[in-house]
Amino acid sequence: MRLSRRRKWILGLLVFGGVLFAVGYFVALPRIVRWQVAKRLNDAGLPATFDVSSAGFFSSDIANLKASDDAVIKQLAIEYSVIGLAQGRINGLRISGLSLLIDFQHGRADVGVIDQLLARRNTGTTQPTSRETPPADPLPLDRITLTDSVIIAKTPQQEIRLPLAGTLTVQADGALVLDANIQTTTSPIHITGTIDSASSRIDLRATSTSLDVPALLSVAQALLPAMNARLTGTAAADVRYVVDGQNNSISIRLEPKALIARIPQAKEKVTKLQFDSGVLVVDAVWTANAAPTSRPSIKLTAAGLSVANDDNDARIDGLTATLAYGLGMESETQLLKIDRAQIGKMQVSSGLVKFTIDEQRNLVIEDTRWTWLGGTLSTANVSIKPGQPTDLTVNAREIELKPLLEAFGSGHVSGEGKIDLNVPLRIDWPRLGFGRGSVKNVGAGRIQLADAATVADTVAAQAASNPGEQEKLKRDVIESLKDLDYEVLTLALRPEKGSLMADAHIAGRGRQGAKKAVDLELHLSNVDDLIEFYLGVAGRLSGQ
Repeated sequence: MRLSRRRKWILGLLVFGGVLFAVGYFVALPRIVRWQVAKRLNDAGLPATFDVSSAGFFSSDIANLKASDDAVIKQLAIEYSVIGLAQGRINGLRISGLSLLIDFQHGRADVGVIDQLLARRNTGTTQPTSRETPPADPLPLDRITLTDSVIIAKTPQQEIRLPLAGTLTVQADGALVLDANIQTTTSPIHITGTIDSASSRIDLRATSTSLDVPALLSVAQALLPAMNARLTGTAAADVRYVVDGQNNSISIRLEPKALIARIPQAKEKVTKLQFDSGVLVVDAVWTANAAPTSRPSIKLTAAGLSVANDDNDARIDGLTATLAYGLGMESETQLLKIDRAQIGKMQVSSGLVKFTIDEQRNLVIEDTRWTWLGGTLSTANVSIKPGQPTDLTVNAREIELKPLLEAFGSGHVSGEGKIDLNVPLRIDWPRLGFGRGSVKNVGAGRIQLADAATVADTVAAQAASNPGEQEKLKRDVIESLKDLDYEVLTLALRPEKGSLMADAHIAGRGRQGAKKAVDLELHLSNVDDLIEFYLGVAGRLSGQ
């Protein structure tokens, strides 16, 4: 009988212990988990709703955690020890199905949940009043692991969904160190950096070997509305984004791979540029919530860049420049260098452009110089106003006559020597207008006319009345013009009735036969047609 009572007591104790264990495991432990999670989220300024799916002595699962409309977690696994949990400390979080919205619509990256943490940290170091909430302690965990998650980048044009996986490591001071990968349609984007709520600072870096440029541009344009170009294609990219209080900066380094930019111009024109190689870097600094009249400070750096415009048969290779845009930039002279450039059949090299941007944001070319046909091509003091024709005077010094006549002579004339050239131009691309210009020889030279007979007929008819004398003069002139050493070679360019005319003066002596001295004046029409063919442009303006 006593044995039976003892068994009952033992059994009763076991049942009681089992009930206590069950109450603790199934009732108390989930409540502790719920209480600690809710407390920590509230302390961080992020009240949230969630469900405790399961709770154990070493881990618990939380589902459907919603800290705000822009941060939702489908599944959250919490790893801890019982003692650590009671002290409010956990070992790590495994997050699956995070959906994080980043809003780029108001001139900054608005990461709602993270911004709330930063704002709470930014309440200052003074003692809080009864109406103030004390700053939150560092997050009570060591690491956060993300899987099957997504970042939603919201811009004025679109929402971009980017699959995300990675880790967040919590440092002793509470700063988060991020190491993650975002999957894109082209190649992964590797993101590293820190989010320090104590100093209200975010410092992130993203790299990709083949970035989907339109998506990056959509974000950049949301941050910097002044960037109004459209880009297609891919590029190797290295992007750094920093938020330090109200100060923001972004640095974008691109190595283009068949990158195409479409840049809106005035009068509904669009310039299409294709970038083939080289490096392009954009650095921008701006203040969040700044006045509408304020301008970001933007620096554009190019190194070895190749750019083509197929519409105008134009190309630039070896573009190197550091260009600035922002407050105070009006006083800065900026420099641009180009190894080679081509437009139509015209090829120039060793280009140098010095320019400023005035208070009306017009481009003012102080000086530009190029090597062309063995000589120097230059212009200066040119104001380029968007949407308006540009007037300038082109000066060429010591240009080699041989390649010039090969380009413009159409096989009818050739020669050797050097010339200087001065031509006023009006450019409303791709239309050109010409003013009164001049061409003058530099020293003596040599010229050959393939159609010398036609010129000789005119000269002989004007110079002699006797048929016999005309015929002899004609033979001598033909002989001279086929191979002439000239002392004078000039052209006076003049616009007339929408065309460019040229009055030529040639004086010299033949190299063969009678070596007849020749002093001729020739009148040429439609010279602008030759220039348009050379440059590959269509249409022309009336003369200036």
